[in-house]
Amino acid sequence: MDPLFRSAARTFGPGAVGVMLSGVLDDGTAGLLAIKGRGGVAIVQDPEEATHPGMPLSAIENVDVDHVLPVAEIASLLTELAASPIPREAVAVSDRLDYEAEMPRAPMRPWT
Repeated sequence: MDPLFRSAARTFGPGAVGVMLSGVLDDGTAGLLAIKGRGGVAIVQDPEEATHPGMPLSAIENVDVDHVLPVAEIASLLTELAASPIPREAVAVSDRLDYEAEMPRAPMRPWT
């Protein structure tokens, strides 16, 4: 989840939106930090309704989250955000974010 969020942050900057749902541990927290660092939006499922609240709680504790919502309200917010203009201010990209995005990918092997 972190690599996906970091890639979205680097590619879309303020147009990136990260959504953190139920899960264990802290997966995705660093990626949400990258999205926020580039001016994007961080949305987290309300931990009170999450089957496994570890990931939402980690995000809330470590990221300046924009919205904490029940799952039933997230889709309408995403629709609203998709219809809104994206701010285009320049946001610096860390050297590490650039490096991770440019890392060569391992060749894929066909399933056998």
